[in-house]
Amino acid sequence: NGPINVMHTGPDRLITGGYDGKVRMWSSPDLDLVGDFDMNAFTPYSPIISSVCLSHNGDTILVANEGCELFEISAVNGSNVHGDFTSGPMMTGHCSDQLRGICVHPKNKNIVVTVGDDCTVRKWNVLERKLIQMIKLDCMSRCVSYSPDGNYIAVGLGGLVPGKDPMGPIGGFKILQDEDLAIATEGRDARQWVTSIKYSPDGRGMALSSRDGKLYLYDVEDAYKLGNIFKKAKGAILNFDYSDDSTFIQLNDDTGGLLFCDATTGMQIPSANELKDLNWGSDTCTMQWNMRGLWPARADASGAFAVGSVNNVAVSAKTRGE
Repeated sequence: NGPINVMHTGPDRLITGGYDGKVRMWSSPDLDLVGDFDMNAFTPYSPIISSVCLSHNGDTILVANEGCELFEISAVNGSNVHGDFTSGPMMTGHCSDQLRGICVHPKNKNIVVTVGDDCTVRKWNVLERKLIQMIKLDCMSRCVSYSPDGNYIAVGLGGLVPGKDPMGPIGGFKILQDEDLAIATEGRDARQWVTSIKYSPDGRGMALSSRDGKLYLYDVEDAYKLGNIFKKAKGAILNFDYSDDSTFIQLNDDTGGLLFCDATTGMQIPSANELKDLNWGSDTCTMQWNMRGLWPARADASGAFAVGSVNNVAVSAKTRGE
């Protein structure tokens, strides 16, 4: 049912993989069907087979799909060599267009969460190089952030892929429980996709920036109620950082501007000199004084993927302290 995407010849065998998720094994040279395995039984992200390979002894088959999943199944009965049907793939990864959001657990540095254009949120153990949990969203995402206590994950929704129509609640956010990635709450106030999302260092506030040129400020303790909006940026806001004391925010827009505002009222701080001695809870703004060495000569600061642009940066807490 559908095209055959891949063929592989092994010892007295021919293996085929198709668009329908079926892996079939044929005798050679008689072409009698001697194995018929349905990868849909493993509930893959995508059942479409992109590669197959029979082991040298003919006992197992490696099967890769368009969801960036790699399975190893028995050539006898099609069972998962590394567990039962619920065990999942032996290797997996994001599988569509761009991966743009990543954050580290604040208390367990071996745990990271990633989001991307494949509409998934994935939690990884980087020490074991293993996927721990994954959920599918109804929209692509470009940013993600842990709460300071590590109990919640904020995901900013939306993105744009050239040649494809936007999908889902662009400009919204979802708050996930770290334990099981269940949705704790969600909202939508921005009109374009969310470029960055962060909790304040004290955990009492959350902010998200958008391509619509606004910074939205939320009260975490009041069920993520929208408080105020910073509207003074001249273009799409790309990155922002809270101060260590959660009082102020610095931000970049795609015109090359570095702006400052009050983290509660959203009022602009017109003089950067007033905040020159302030310590920041993170350093992700690419256009600020202590990041000037990153930029090549004649670089274009007009946004992501511009000529010579620096799209993302992060500085460790230890380095910031020094």
